[in-house]
Amino acid sequence: MADLRAALESLETSLAAAERKWQEARSAAEEPLTAGGKIAEPLVTYHREVRTKQRQRDDAEEQRLTDELFRQLKQDGVFLVPIDQYAPAKGFQIADRRSTFAVEAAQPKAMEARREHDRFLAEHSDALRAADERQKMDALREALHGDDPAAVTRALEAAHA
Repeated sequence: MADLRAALESLETSLAAAERKWQEARSAAEEPLTAGGKIAEPLVTYHREVRTKQRQRDDAEEQRLTDELFRQLKQDGVFLVPIDQYAPAKGFQIADRRSTFAVEAAQPKAMEARREHDRFLAEHSDALRAADERQKMDALREALHGDDPAAVTRALEAAHA
């Protein structure tokens, strides 16, 4: 019986870890533009400073920052996504789809862990239930043989839970 409990605890730990990883990936995927904003920050800052007259326009610097942005996009594997597919002149967003790929990798693992856990419970539920009942009865017997009325009350409450 201890083996069944240990196996169940191991499956529950694996399931919790897989579901946590899947949830973390889904949370990251909900904000796919976060990395893009960081990548574009130097170019955006340059344009903001030029527009607010905090610096002079410098074509060489603008080209360098643009080249750096594209180099970083390619290196990081992020994508340009049209803001409006029917009006590309409205611009692009920088989307980090790596988080989407992480969700696609984590979801089947979480689902398989859930299936394995549920299969185990279905296969061993009678034995686990019987062991729980034996444990409750053992606790009640022990409490009845003792001198502590509160222990008997706790054992009875546990037996009815």
